[in-house]
Amino acid sequence: MRKALSIALILLIATMVVPAAQADTPLGERIIAQENAKKVLQPTPRTAVPQIIAQERGRQADARLFGSSNTAPVQVVGPADGFDVGDAGIGGASALALALLAAAVLAVRSTNRRQRSAGAASAGN
Repeated sequence: MRKALSIALILLIATMVVPAAQADTPLGERIIAQENAKKVLQPTPRTAVPQIIAQERGRQADARLFGSSNTAPVQVVGPADGFDVGDAGIGGASALALALLAAAVLAVRSTNRRQRSAGAASAGN
């Protein structure tokens, strides 16, 4: 019984860990990395005046302050590697449900065996 539960637990952990290890970096992290790369390429202002000018230029491009200049919707396209986080979530949830179902079946079987053996022992007396 313990061996079967140990195997089921190992399989459950493997089904959760392997897809997570193969996941691609999130889109937000890639955008931050691109922005950091742009900052490295731009020369840093040495006095207060160029810093203020650079800050104001950045504020003019901020859509939260001045509204979006582009009225067309922007479609963000992910990588074409075929990995979909939604599909991975569905697969992980189904694997978890299957493992829980298997554990429940094993638990019910062991309970039934104990009851039968206890009933047979009391009937023999």
